[in-house]
Amino acid sequence: DTAGLIDALHLGPCRVVGYSLGGFIAEELSYTRPELVHEVVLMASVGPASAFVRAWNAAEVEVATATDLSLRDRAARDLLFMLLPVATLQNDDATVNAFRAMFSAGEPWSNPGRLGQWTADLGWGDDETRTERWSRLRQRCSVLAFEQDILWPPRAARGAGAAMLNATYADIDGQAP
Repeated sequence: DTAGLIDALHLGPCRVVGYSLGGFIAEELSYTRPELVHEVVLMASVGPASAFVRAWNAAEVEVATATDLSLRDRAARDLLFMLLPVATLQNDDATVNAFRAMFSAGEPWSNPGRLGQWTADLGWGDDETRTERWSRLRQRCSVLAFEQDILWPPRAARGAGAAMLNATYADIDGQAP
């Protein structure tokens, strides 16, 4: 879809910035349609999948397979845990409540979308051949990691950036994604 959009708008080659799942898409686009991407930014999305992210994705697939219920409060809790620093969760009720209200305001995320997304995330993290492609990434690449990212921690992003030919790496200190 992203390649189709870039083609339809005659934007290529262009700079592509991907955050989280968008980083997976930007990275994949850089390999499969390199003529569309002259520079890529991968933020909070790159590196070998940690044992924690694999366990997280497997649990989400299990829940989505077991039920098609919305589970809004559970999803909001999980996103709060992933996105906010521990200090915010401990001490800033106003921010936590604002995030929770934002997550709960949308339509419930039901199947088949929820199951499809978590299955794809699990497959992405489990694909060991994905890491072998980093040395073939030809575009200029900026790899950014948030110091407190529990899913794509700095050590993982730093290793990925080091394996890429034209990559720079930066930590965003003190922050969660």
